[in-house]
Amino acid sequence: MSAPPIGIDLGTTYCCVGVWKGKVEIIPNELGNRTTPSVVSFTPNERLVGEAAKNNITRYVESTIYDAKRLIGRRYDDPIVQKDKELWPFKLEKDFESDRPQYVIEYKGETKRFYPEQISAMILEKLKGYAEDYLAAPVSKAIITVPAYFNDSQRQATKDAGRIAGLEVQRVMNEPTAAAIAYGLETGCKGPKNILVFDFGGGTLDISVLKIENSKYKVLAVSGDTHLGGEDIDNILANFLIKEFEDKTGTNLKNNKKALRRLKITAEKAKRELSFSSEAQIDIDALADGEDLNLTITRSEFEDLCQDLFDKCIPPLDTAIEDSKLTRYDIEDVVLIGGTSRIPKISEILQDYFHKDNLCKGVSPDEAIAYGAAVTANLMLNVDDEEPLVTGEEKPKPKPNDKPKKKEDDNEDDNEDESEDENEDENEDENEDENEDDLKFETIEEKVVNKLINYTKYKRDRKDLDKINLELGEKNLVLI
Repeated sequence: MSAPPIGIDLGTTYCCVGVWKGKVEIIPNELGNRTTPSVVSFTPNERLVGEAAKNNITRYVESTIYDAKRLIGRRYDDPIVQKDKELWPFKLEKDFESDRPQYVIEYKGETKRFYPEQISAMILEKLKGYAEDYLAAPVSKAIITVPAYFNDSQRQATKDAGRIAGLEVQRVMNEPTAAAIAYGLETGCKGPKNILVFDFGGGTLDISVLKIENSKYKVLAVSGDTHLGGEDIDNILANFLIKEFEDKTGTNLKNNKKALRRLKITAEKAKRELSFSSEAQIDIDALADGEDLNLTITRSEFEDLCQDLFDKCIPPLDTAIEDSKLTRYDIEDVVLIGGTSRIPKISEILQDYFHKDNLCKGVSPDEAIAYGAAVTANLMLNVDDEEPLVTGEEKPKPKPNDKPKKKEDDNEDDNEDESEDENEDENEDENEDENEDDLKFETIEEKVVNKLINYTKYKRDRKDLDKINLELGEKNLVLI
């Protein structure tokens, strides 16, 4: 007997997987942890994923891959890719046939090349295995969440990763929407209420404004930054530590990949410690040339270092509020999701912005997205047969980042006709999106009526994935 579908939060730094069994249960990994590092390591003899891979991150610096979510669905020549490439110790090359980035790894005596979606697939396959062990049955279906601001290419690449992992991806769901569902179930909120989900994770900032009314969830606006998260804070703090060490010892760490990786790990630990302590002690023995690094950094110093990054959270907030046609005073609750949202300065910024003394921290920032995805996966089992379920992929799509083919002169007329047809289809999609319905829960108690009332699709640009509208609106993002 096949297991029920699972909900997966495929995060930049950590992943989480949940399943509905009368209520949502978060599935632990082999160590009993409820989140798993998004890391894949290639040792001379084996491939490691998750906890074991992260434990090897300083031993196999050049063959341990992380941050795959920051590359998925992007082209190699993307300025963001080129900027990040300088920060990673592993090798990245261009696949000239598809213009996509590829990791170049030495594994079992051979040079191997992997696309970001293949690395993500290895992580998904591991999560699938955890679920199968937990449920004692094969798992074949899943909902995978993505940032609301992911473009069409990134969404498709995420679905491809799921397929490679042996999963039928029923839906690619927006992370803030999943978190809002968790909020509704955990708080018992039936509305009417306007909420803002502030999802600040390891690699992305996602903001969604939703209206809850009669147990329905309506996405009013989305905003965010697909390249702003805890990893960027780690880099700022690591650069500070590098400068301190070089000023103290005169040793240049630029080409010392192992030392740089140790600094990055230390920076991440210090960031976490400063979320609940006023200072963090940095002690790294024999960092380079036998020299140690010992210093104390205060929360105030940390906030000053990262102030420019914190300031980048404000424009997406402004955009979300403006697009929702509300004011900041109309937002009744601000829900904090993602590990980076634990930083006290983030709470301070949001309290000042919305003039609120308290923010919603009652939903687990690490598990809420997987929770909402698991609920939705269960609901999709109970859709009436006569109601066609639209997943947003009603027609075949080109592979991510494929270059548009040049038009042949003798086919110009045909292409013009096809273009007109596509424009008509897009206009029809827009009209349908204006009337889109929402995911409905008959009750917000422990039991959820397993039925979807209505659902919509988001418009796909089938001709050139690089021209996806970055100002994604509600009609592109509502998942239901």
